[in-house]
Amino acid sequence: MTIDFRLRDKLLRGEQLNWMEAVVAILIVAVALVVGLTFGLVILGLAVVLMLGFGARLWWLKRKWRKEMASDDLQGEYHVVERHIEYRSGRDEH
Repeated sequence: MTIDFRLRDKLLRGEQLNWMEAVVAILIVAVALVVGLTFGLVILGLAVVLMLGFGARLWWLKRKWRKEMASDDLQGEYHVVERHIEYRSGRDEH
């Protein structure tokens, strides 16, 4: 299979095109622009969605961290290892 580059060669040499070649050249350029812009907008849209998702996640984590830092309560788990009960009388013994 051979590819015919006559249209390209004519354009590069600066020769004048007939009306059919001009229409084909305009259609090729228009299709290339539409496809290029479509892919560009899809990539831009994906980038915007990813940035919004990342920004929302970061905002949520900052909000959570601020709440934790503002509270004076110490939160966490604990386990009783040994129970020790000390009984004291009402008076101090020295």
